[in-house]
Amino acid sequence: MTRDELVAAGQALFGESWIGPLAAASGIDRRSIARMASGAMDVPDDLAEPLHRASLLIVDLRAVIDRHAPVDNFFINASDDNPVTQRTRAMLERSLNRIFDK
Repeated sequence: MTRDELVAAGQALFGESWIGPLAAASGIDRRSIARMASGAMDVPDDLAEPLHRASLLIVDLRAVIDRHAPVDNFFINASDDNPVTQRTRAMLERSLNRIFDK
């Protein structure tokens, strides 16, 4: 994972002030995360892989939400035989399978 990919993933998951929350979530020292973000330190694979998977999930979930906005209306009106609900479930299933390599 490159420095730019780390920054993009951190921001996608935790917003603009992402370094502290990522450090807390990963158990990696905040200073080390900051060094990775600056490019002074490589991103280890054991951090890169979960970040990559989480980023895929966020992108896929945003696509589902954007497609079915407003979200509360989508959930209230969802029924098992509704084609939109079926497509959404299929999209979510594909997203989760991508995250967990199934």
